[in-house]
Amino acid sequence: MADLMSKNLSLLSIPAVWLTVAFPVALKNITLQNTKGFKFDNVQPRENASRLASAENIPKDLPARIRRMEGAHVNGNENLPLWIGAVLAGNLVGLEHATLNKVAIFYIVGRSLYNYVYINHTTGPQSVLRTAIWWITFSGPMYLLIKAGLKAAS
Repeated sequence: MADLMSKNLSLLSIPAVWLTVAFPVALKNITLQNTKGFKFDNVQPRENASRLASAENIPKDLPARIRRMEGAHVNGNENLPLWIGAVLAGNLVGLEHATLNKVAIFYIVGRSLYNYVYINHTTGPQSVLRTAIWWITFSGPMYLLIKAGLKAAS
């Protein structure tokens, strides 16, 4: 583990975080393709979720779960540029490799946990947990940006 912290692996976190963004939409598409009584339309794939809501003989909770998968994907897309900027800023000013790597691991784990809770939550209290995970995870790129900004200013 010490060797992993001495090498700068933070740039590799960018494609890893991208995978956390892609996972919910891939799961959505696989779920839709495997839903009996529903024909997945690859010509208009963005319309599948709304078509599912009017489909018959599907589990009643499935449309809401599919919308949560879409929500997790959209949220990941909204946060990915912040992560990329934070990693690049940290590298630009030469933050310690261990700092960059630890925050990268924290962020990847946080985004993965966020996706899990977002996709599976069904109650108000669970949605509060999702929001708390988002705020905690959001602190990762903000920490790197502030640390990079302070180093650049010194």
